[in-house]
Amino acid sequence: MTGKDSQPKHFLIVGLGNYTHPNTRHSVGQVVLDSLAERFQVPLSYDRSVMGWVGNTEIDILPQPQKGKGKGKQAADAAPPEPERIKFTFLKPKLLMNVSGKSVALTLRNKIRPSTNRSIIVLHDSLEQKPLKISPKYSGSANGHNGVRSTIDSLAGQDFHRIRLGIGRGPQDVADFVLEPLPSKELSHWDGTEAEGVSEVWKAVEAIVASAK
Repeated sequence: MTGKDSQPKHFLIVGLGNYTHPNTRHSVGQVVLDSLAERFQVPLSYDRSVMGWVGNTEIDILPQPQKGKGKGKQAADAAPPEPERIKFTFLKPKLLMNVSGKSVALTLRNKIRPSTNRSIIVLHDSLEQKPLKISPKYSGSANGHNGVRSTIDSLAGQDFHRIRLGIGRGPQDVADFVLEPLPSKELSHWDGTEAEGVSEVWKAVEAIVASAK
């Protein structure tokens, strides 16, 4: 548990997308963000100071099991690990994708304590991952994603977490492909409190939080 004299860890989870085009491939990050907010009963309200919808909560996160441990009588007799209470701020930018980083930077500066780029977890669509697949990544280039590029520019650094949500590639022009509605199978995978994709994303979030120093 977090000591009385220390601040709990505080993470910012961002769902990138174009709110004017809901449930499209390019907005799958916002689909998942909305599902997580509903899952943990976090109301999102519009905050002009950060140009986006924001909600706050605290969630208990169990430590991740260490490799090579957890076997034998001694482990069986050990007390179960205590969860750590973690603060989360959920953000859905109102700004369009290619300038959404400004909302991320404002929220980090104004809402997150302690404030560090490593406290950011960005959920975004990825052409490089197959549909329904997720791929966590820390730091690195935007790889052509305008929302990630805007976030890098606004933060003046690449060192933040991303969870890439696979949408694959279609035969048509990329700009047209990403603005198409998510196929029903993909939408049901990402939309809903108990949706399989949402559960996978949350496991990735837990792993990121548990590994934070």
